[in-house]
Amino acid sequence: MMKHSAQSLFIGTLPMGLTTITNFTILAISGKYEWGMDLAFVLWCVQFVFTMFSCIAVPFYIIVHHNHQLESMNGTWLLPIVPAVVTGASGGLLANHIDEHRGLIVLIISYITMGMGLCLALSIIAIYFYRLAVHNLPPKEVIISSFLPLGPLGQGAYGMIQLGSAAKRLLGDKYIMGLGDTAYGAGFIAALILWGYGVWYLFVAVFSVGNTVKQKIPFNMGWWGLTFPLGVFTASTVAIGNVLDSMFFLVLGAILTCILVVIWIAVTAKTLLGILSGEMFYAPCLTPVVLNT
Repeated sequence: MMKHSAQSLFIGTLPMGLTTITNFTILAISGKYEWGMDLAFVLWCVQFVFTMFSCIAVPFYIIVHHNHQLESMNGTWLLPIVPAVVTGASGGLLANHIDEHRGLIVLIISYITMGMGLCLALSIIAIYFYRLAVHNLPPKEVIISSFLPLGPLGQGAYGMIQLGSAAKRLLGDKYIMGLGDTAYGAGFIAALILWGYGVWYLFVAVFSVGNTVKQKIPFNMGWWGLTFPLGVFTASTVAIGNVLDSMFFLVLGAILTCILVVIWIAVTAKTLLGILSGEMFYAPCLTPVVLNT
């Protein structure tokens, strides 16, 4: 699987999926049970290990073993990198709730992880824009991947707010006078910048898919690429609205949430139909290669 140029990219979805469980544990379980926060910490550590494997091992295989062409590039190149942004954001949420000793360690690791993910993601997004400018839109089979740049941008915006909030709590004036407040302010400004960049790619993705609809876009697992990017962009919109106490961002977040629910229901229904027919159980890395003789 690691040597397959397309299938290997989806390894990053494992830590991203685990993030949902980790965040739910932090928000819904830790307050009710004494062991809840310990469980959340363990889950985050496991998530971090998977993230490092995805961010380091998969790009190594991309460089050494795969044969990628600029013309065939699409948003799935971001999938091995995005877990670093997701784990950094999840670490900020965890650091805001866990005890000070472990929280400070998680906070520092999360900032480093966020830096790794955001910088790499922005580099790939720049290459992706160049690919669009030179080779036009991706094929209809992967056109849904046009939404994937929203993932690191939206989650990065949400994560910078969470990390800033945790830094304000844990750092304060501990090392440098006003360090916690500075981190919180800088994180929020960074969130606004990333959110604005995300708005641009949201329009590009909508126009790209709209321009391709007439070609009858086939359903595949790539359609789940609609839920995560829009989900984290919605989360960042609501987080910005909460910080600013802005009705505009909160109402926009509510609208995006409704759209996201409708999309999730539609994709889930199509996925269930694909499971019943067996069409969803296709693994390219397990398909035997037929050699011409």
